[in-house]
Amino acid sequence: MNANNTQLQAPQVASGATSNAESPLWLRPLIEEILREAGCHRPKRESPPGFVDFSGLCAAVPLSERSLRDLIKKRIIPHVRVSGGRRLLFSLPNVEKSLLRFEKGGTPE
Repeated sequence: MNANNTQLQAPQVASGATSNAESPLWLRPLIEEILREAGCHRPKRESPPGFVDFSGLCAAVPLSERSLRDLIKKRIIPHVRVSGGRRLLFSLPNVEKSLLRFEKGGTPE
């Protein structure tokens, strides 16, 4: 390959290994960097005041991610589903109240 050649090529794969060159996944970091530098990146959506997204819930509650997902699926942890999407929002005071109901010796509400 010539040093002046600016054409992008898929990463080389060792012989005998399966190649993901057909998939554009290897381009994703490069595209994101170019868009970020050009000011065209999609800004991260902010949660409304008083609410956190799933990553904020994971940081605030001392349970594993899987346990939290199970409690959400069982509707033990209250949440709001943003219309038109898969995003869930949580009110931390309401989450704390609902988890205290299951605490041994917790409030019986």
